[in-house]
Amino acid sequence: MTAQTMPTLYPTRRGSPTIAVLHAESRLFGRELGSLFYILLFPVVLLSILGAIPSFREDSADLGGMSVVDLYVPVTVLLSMIMAALMAMPSIVLAYREAGVLRRLRTTPVRPASILVVQVLLHAATVAGSSILLLTVGRLVFGTPLPQSWPGYIGAYVLALVASFSLGAAITAISPMPGWPPSWDPSRSSDRCSPQGCTSRCRRWKDCSAESSSSPRSVPHRRR
Repeated sequence: MTAQTMPTLYPTRRGSPTIAVLHAESRLFGRELGSLFYILLFPVVLLSILGAIPSFREDSADLGGMSVVDLYVPVTVLLSMIMAALMAMPSIVLAYREAGVLRRLRTTPVRPASILVVQVLLHAATVAGSSILLLTVGRLVFGTPLPQSWPGYIGAYVLALVASFSLGAAITAISPMPGWPPSWDPSRSSDRCSPQGCTSRCRRWKDCSAESSSSPRSVPHRRR
């Protein structure tokens, strides 16, 4: 009789938790068709519409021998950064925070900061793809000259990318959750305070002193 091997209850670890988060978030981000459209395609569509105007394709001496379309190529590159950093990424992180995903991740090997790092990497990679597409369309379709100094252009590009995502992270951090602050009702025992203690809601909104003077014998509510 051959011995039967028992199946393992816990699978072996393959890779770091951050790589697993990156893989999962990449699949979820691929389903965000609206975000992908506004980051990847909308700047190209806007540049194509502006380039369809004949007067915008003509070189002007007032612009240093450049056309209006040539000036709009870096503008659309910056537009893709704004779409990703200030519109797409904050909404995803805020949805995770509202659903309690970031709080639950503290009990797992994955840290909540990994979500923010992965989201920045995914959106930054999408912005880079959009920038390459814009430079290609501008050069091949409208004859826009490429940057003369690539090290200077890449340095300015990275600084603009860091500034955009720093603003997006700041917006995400200071944005309140929907339905906050909660309504405070002193008639409920969970919202009452007493000299022996206060609930977190009462203590947060600094109503403990007023409630303690009105009902000194109220018993603090203890959650099980």
